Amino acid sequence: ELLVLADSEVVMDTLSSYHKTGMVDTRVRLQKGRVDTRVKPAKGPGSQYHIITPAAVAAVRGTNFRVSTEHDQPVSRSEVLEGKVNVSGDIGAQLVPAGYGVVAEKGKPTPPPKELLPAPDAPDMPEIHQRLPLAFVWNAVDGAHSYRFQVADHAEFSTLLADRETTTASGLWHDLPDGDYFLRLRAIDDDKLEGRNGDYAFSVDARPFPPFLVEPRDATTLRDARPTFTWSEPEDAKNYRVQLSADAEFTTLLHDDTHGGAARFKPGQPLAVGRYFWRTASIDANGEQGPYSDAHQFEYRAVPPSPDFKEPEVGKDELVIQWQSAGDQIRYRFQMAEDPDFEQLTLER
Repeated sequence: ELLVLADSEVVMDTLSSYHKTGMVDTRVRLQKGRVDTRVKPAKGPGSQYHIITPAAVAAVRGTNFRVSTEHDQPVSRSEVLEGKVNVSGDIGAQLVPAGYGVVAEKGKPTPPPKELLPAPDAPDMPEIHQRLPLAFVWNAVDGAHSYRFQVADHAEFSTLLADRETTTASGLWHDLPDGDYFLRLRAIDDDKLEGRNGDYAFSVDARPFPPFLVEPRDATTLRDARPTFTWSEPEDAKNYRVQLSADAEFTTLLHDDTHGGAARFKPGQPLAVGRYFWRTASIDANGEQGPYSDAHQFEYRAVPPSPDFKEPEVGKDELVIQWQSAGDQIRYRFQMAEDPDFEQLTLER
């Protein structure tokens, strides 16, 4: 099985089978790009499988390995995952065992095999992704120059849905339908040899998409004890589940109910003074609920009451105006005017 990666050029040079002896002769020319190869153990005594590049020839009799070559310069890279591969360059050959790779350049001696980097570890990889784009994060590998991540819908990775190289220990993929998938990670060293595979199973459950919260906005202060909550209306959303909580973990729920019709909600009872968190989730026509939106936090503060004035004290040289205290941490705005509509202010502080 030959998996041809993007931007590659492959020529099937020789595909011969000798039925009486069981010998199979296969010669594939990789002009540029990368291929992943899985070869079944040879049955005939003279069976051969060769991948020929401008810089070297990789010959095997049953193994799992990768070969890449660059179009602008005659360099061949072979990475062996199972079995052994004999890599022959212009000057000499090397037998490369599993877990090793070799970089062969045209006109130079074939160097000794180099151990491949270990597979990246991803202990915090979520089993279920509920947000798009998909975000993959893994631990950095010592000696890694970059990384490759691949996504397939089966554990054999015989076809790919995603294949990307990144310089950081993380990667993004824009979209996948809801379902079960597999992620493959590799570290790439300074010689551009790709290391051992690290495979992880995961699922996507991102639909129906969550609404965008509109009001109340995040980190705002409200004066209305019964604010109106509004959000966007994603496609395929027929109903919405709204949660209002006194804590960011949504363990103390003050409201948890399904709402249909317009994307808005107004509490039946006034809120107490304090801090709140709210979020919503979409529900499609089949009754399936999607992931919750990012939560918004807001604070409700009651409007301070108007102070109760005391009778002003008129002195010889001063006028003293007093009012009832409205509580701690309360400030006051004082105005004095020449008219009852306070259009001609004489004092404001």
